[in-house]
Amino acid sequence: LLRMAEQAVAGYREEYTEALRQLRSSHLAVAPRLVHWKVKEHFVELSAVLEELAQAGHLSPAARDTVASFGERLSSVIITAALVLKGIPAVHLDAREVIVTDERHTEAAPLVIETYAKVRRAVARAGVSRIVVMGGFIGAAENGATTTLGRGGSDFTASLMGAALSADEIQIWTDVDGMLACDPRILPGGRCLDVISYEEAGQMAKFGAKVLHPATVLPAMRQRVPVVIRNSRNPEAPGTRIVETSSGPAGVVKSIACQGCQIALVGEDVLLDETLGSRVLNALQRNGIRMELRETCRSVFSFVVPDGRLHDAVVALYAEFFEAPTRLPDARPTKHPVRAILRSRFLLSGTRLSRFALR
Repeated sequence: LLRMAEQAVAGYREEYTEALRQLRSSHLAVAPRLVHWKVKEHFVELSAVLEELAQAGHLSPAARDTVASFGERLSSVIITAALVLKGIPAVHLDAREVIVTDERHTEAAPLVIETYAKVRRAVARAGVSRIVVMGGFIGAAENGATTTLGRGGSDFTASLMGAALSADEIQIWTDVDGMLACDPRILPGGRCLDVISYEEAGQMAKFGAKVLHPATVLPAMRQRVPVVIRNSRNPEAPGTRIVETSSGPAGVVKSIACQGCQIALVGEDVLLDETLGSRVLNALQRNGIRMELRETCRSVFSFVVPDGRLHDAVVALYAEFFEAPTRLPDARPTKHPVRAILRSRFLLSGTRLSRFALR
């Protein structure tokens, strides 16, 4: 979508019109005939937006948000129709009708009070006997302009909806089994954490855990709604449950998070372990790795290692604080695999408003 917008403003009319044609065909090929008319309406609107961009020769943040919104708008309409054809009562809800944001395009912040009021009214009205299906990531400013919530916006939407409705549980469906004890891009084979606290999850996300954006847990934390991370490629896995207070003894390292050359050891009241600093220092020194202490707080002990030694440091720390990995990498860190499974995400709520799932 964004590539088409960039081609339009650059004057590559033939390229973007062909890309638009292919995109339209692919959506109509998978969309139930029940909503072909709606899908076609969306592409008429998208075509008009691209034409305006071609004439203007400029892609503003507001226009970028408008173009980007079509992905969630189209996919959620298609999923709603698919559920109906399977005999599951469902109704589509346009996120722009309920997610109210400020006017910071591409990085909009939800206006919580206004959003919660609209969500409760809309879902109560639409979801009495039907599943409500809504795309994430998008919203609308109070002036009606389409906005997007930025990185992690779909997960953030799920958290907002679950908190607004005081759901029993918020589910985030992704491509890993849950929150892992170590960054899988650096050291595959780390164990999955069963239960962690909101604070631990937020710190892990802050220090580089890509499975969850730091902002995601905030609405759930305020309303004390559990968040569960599940794997859509492995639905039998129980995942990680994020709650107000995690079980288990305090002062235990639960996860090794990484951001650049900075490593963070995360755990509830992790600094209660008076041997923590010496254990880290000894584990690194045995491997000839220097460290420079950085941020420490109740749940985080972080430090920096030299360039090129991150992988070795993580291996040494994992051996010190956890069991040996089930599979050690034989190469340096590679780019994180494309999360293609998350290209289409949907927010579903049951009749009893007890569960929210994001795919």
